[in-house]
Amino acid sequence: MSKQTSKSPLLPSLASPTEFELAVMDRALYRERQWYQDAARFQTKKDIKSAIKKRELILVEASKDLKPIARFNASLDGYTPYLTRNAYRASKAFGSLWRMVLAREYNIKDPSLRLAITSMVRTQKYQNILVENGRFAAADSTHCTGNAFDVDISGYYSIQSKNQAISHVDPRRRAASAKIGQLIAQKVGEPLLHQAQSDHYDHRITEAALLAAEVLHEEEAINLIHEFKDTPNACLHIAVSPDFKMS
Repeated sequence: MSKQTSKSPLLPSLASPTEFELAVMDRALYRERQWYQDAARFQTKKDIKSAIKKRELILVEASKDLKPIARFNASLDGYTPYLTRNAYRASKAFGSLWRMVLAREYNIKDPSLRLAITSMVRTQKYQNILVENGRFAAADSTHCTGNAFDVDISGYYSIQSKNQAISHVDPRRRAASAKIGQLIAQKVGEPLLHQAQSDHYDHRITEAALLAAEVLHEEEAINLIHEFKDTPNACLHIAVSPDFKMS
């Protein structure tokens, strides 16, 4: 389904959505479309840089609960580690709730664990390229307003001594992930994407993330879209409500 060519600025992807998955996504976007139908959209990188300068977008760094993936460490199209202030607060609340669910439901209290943020603000120009190349994307994505972020629920990190991040991914994804990693390394450089990987994967850690997001969705604090559901490439698209408030 992908139309990607060697001239495409997109990085290789682990999976492509089916027509059915795209149709389900389109229906699931109703809530956030209502929220942001009149919101300004970042058309270009210049628009994003201007918003950063005005402090309308907040830098998202690794925290005790969440960690942006390695691609945010370089100036790559589509990987700008910024969110609106409201979305930034929502990401913090989501991370804290995930940690709480992890402890209460599964009795896991490991402070080294981190969820992986895979996407934040995007330009409309980049979003259009995603759509044209058959990615899991909508032309009117909330990402282009800075009010949405994606979280991997087929993988996570653990932070070891000297702040080394160890990647843990669904075993079903491991071979494909390694192959994609090699392709990306060839395109953008090995130093950017070199990451130690563990053979251990605990599905309860990412299940807790889904439970936490579902709670926030039911409270209408966010809009949640479960992308690539029931596959080893599953992730959560989370768009914050304009009326979001920390509880």
